[in-house]
Amino acid sequence: MKAGTEVLRSYVLLLLCVTVWGSNIVINSMLLADMPPLLLGASRLLIASLFLVVYAASTKRLIKLTRRDWIFLLPLGFFGTFISQLFYYAGLTYADATTAALIYALGPITIALLSALFLGETFTGRLLLGSVFSIAGVYFAVGGSSGLHASLGVIYTFASMVSVAVSYILIRKWMYRRDPFISSVYWTVIGTCMLIPYSLTNESLAHLGQPLWVWLLIAVTSVVGQGLCFVIWNRQINKVGTSRTSLFLYLQPVVTMIAGYLILGTQIVASQLAGGLLIVIGVAAATLQARKGNMVTEA
Repeated sequence: MKAGTEVLRSYVLLLLCVTVWGSNIVINSMLLADMPPLLLGASRLLIASLFLVVYAASTKRLIKLTRRDWIFLLPLGFFGTFISQLFYYAGLTYADATTAALIYALGPITIALLSALFLGETFTGRLLLGSVFSIAGVYFAVGGSSGLHASLGVIYTFASMVSVAVSYILIRKWMYRRDPFISSVYWTVIGTCMLIPYSLTNESLAHLGQPLWVWLLIAVTSVVGQGLCFVIWNRQINKVGTSRTSLFLYLQPVVTMIAGYLILGTQIVASQLAGGLLIVIGVAAATLQARKGNMVTEA
């Protein structure tokens, strides 16, 4: 009975994380009306990084990085944080939150495809079938009945998703064996240190003079979404396993659709529902077998 209760508790916490992440995409889209994308991304990452470092220090999980660690972590920070966040916020400037969430839902299948190309993993019939369903889903979700429109928002968001997938491939290619949690903390901090000077030199500091409510919203959503939920998610992976945990990520586009409607009044159209369903079917078909990792898509 106790084991069943623990599993149920883990599922509730995982659902909470996905709800926060799906809602955060909408909140970020809303905040872009007040702040430019680079400064918003840098501000959120700075707050989240500080939280993660404090948490890691309080749990005595910080480690002294070796030269080998830096060789691995610098490119991971570049692709997994700097490039991904750069394109993520640029994408939200042009695309609505639901479109962004649906494109990010392609993350697991992108990792599977890249694994087949660069890691020598078998390109299975299931992977091919899942790819066809997912591409069809993007076609309907982004373009609707009029077809796919490669807008800047779609291109930027797709580039962001691929950059995160590349970081996962690099980890497996190099067989980097540090604790996944603390490794993620370090490469997040490294990527943040890259994004901050880039944002400060490309956008006006005058945009930092935002009302108190804007900064409170940025701080709370950064700590909860990119900090606390990241910690909770990693703990639940250890309790219920990667495969079960990853299933909850399929709910994120649905949460974003609902949050977009409730917060921004964004209408949910039939083509997005159909496209979202095809993407979920495609990703599940290609990746539902035992997997070595999953892609956390909150940004």
